[in-house]
Amino acid sequence: MVLDMPSTYTKLHYHLVFSTRYRKPWIAEDWERRLYAFLNGCLRHVGCTPLEVGGSFDHVHILTGMKATHRVCDVL
Repeated sequence: MVLDMPSTYTKLHYHLVFSTRYRKPWIAEDWERRLYAFLNGCLRHVGCTPLEVGGSFDHVHILTGMKATHRVCDVL
């Protein structure tokens, strides 16, 4: 008799925060949207699902979904 194992479903969300060095205001308004679009593309390239990318003049917030097979250190 063979027993089938039930499927495992995971939904992993991570909130990542990056800061500029010394929290200096180095993220200018005129190119911040391009920075967020670039980060979205990087996340998609490694197989993540970016849900929200945004921030301020001195830090970036990323909310992304990752597969159970992803390692956070590899994504970062």
